[in-house]
Amino acid sequence: MDSFTCATGVRMPRILYGTAWKKTETGRLVATAIRQGFRGLDTACQPKHYDEAGVGAGIATALAAGSVTRDDLYLQTKFTSLSGQDPQRIPYDPTAPIPQQVAQSCEVSLRNLRTEWLDCLVLHSPLPTLRQTHEAWQAMETLVDAGKTKQLGISNCYELRELESIYGEARIKPAVLQNRFHADTSYGNDIRAYCRQQDNFLTDGKLVGTYTVPKIDVAISGLFYSRPGPQLSASRVFLNSEVASSLGRNLSANAQTVTINLVTPGTLYGERRNQLDLRLTKNFTVQRLRAGVNFELYNLFNANTVLTENATYRGTTETGWRIPTSIMPPRFIKVSVQLDF
Repeated sequence: MDSFTCATGVRMPRILYGTAWKKTETGRLVATAIRQGFRGLDTACQPKHYDEAGVGAGIATALAAGSVTRDDLYLQTKFTSLSGQDPQRIPYDPTAPIPQQVAQSCEVSLRNLRTEWLDCLVLHSPLPTLRQTHEAWQAMETLVDAGKTKQLGISNCYELRELESIYGEARIKPAVLQNRFHADTSYGNDIRAYCRQQDNFLTDGKLVGTYTVPKIDVAISGLFYSRPGPQLSASRVFLNSEVASSLGRNLSANAQTVTINLVTPGTLYGERRNQLDLRLTKNFTVQRLRAGVNFELYNLFNANTVLTENATYRGTTETGWRIPTSIMPPRFIKVSVQLDF
């Protein structure tokens, strides 16, 4: 499944599998979708329309089969405010302040999806007032800080002024806008134009070229792509004993440690990944036998760009931060022959 890199550094498939209204079939259908190649899943903590626990069951089935790992998947769920919930099945305390509702909803989602983190938490729709919407967004930002989700988004936001207000006030900008677009609303041209003006996307470029050499009939094809480097981050784990005095209390839920982000997500990136691959193809025909010989050369420049690196920061004397944990595979050659009878 083709994907792109958001400004946050998160790889997001271009097509997500939607999980609404599948009821008791949710788990089976999610497992089937993953088996058929889907790597992005969209759901919501909204029992009225979604069986989020069923999504988690489907993911568990796929993981148990060994076809994918958690890192292969993009999991996106939503916080749904009271106006979008079934009054009989609200997944959080309806009397709690909005920030607590957001936090409780996220914890329910993590349990339902059987994961330690989300790839994206989406505000299902703006709340009745801008003040409430900003309050919910600020609560979602704290979940990014806590490592509960990698990025944030908003859906069903059809008023440009609301989107401008959210984007303008946000400390952590929305990386995803999930809307329906219709002909009778001009496909949301004003909103899409606004999104294109913002710098919340990174350039992901790809060039493809093919040339057939005359006389010798050898086809030469090349693929060059330039992708954003890894998002740079830094986090430090503090013991309860280190922060209790400044907080004036122990950490919530008797936690022994707390992880703090030291770099705002989506602000720093590593070296871009530039790679050139070449392929030479020569076809032969002998009576009814057709043969194709392929000579493929990957990573022609033998670049060793860093793909991932250590994000744990333990202090100014710590030398482990930003130590590469994986780099681009070295140049290698592949030769193959295809025979058609």
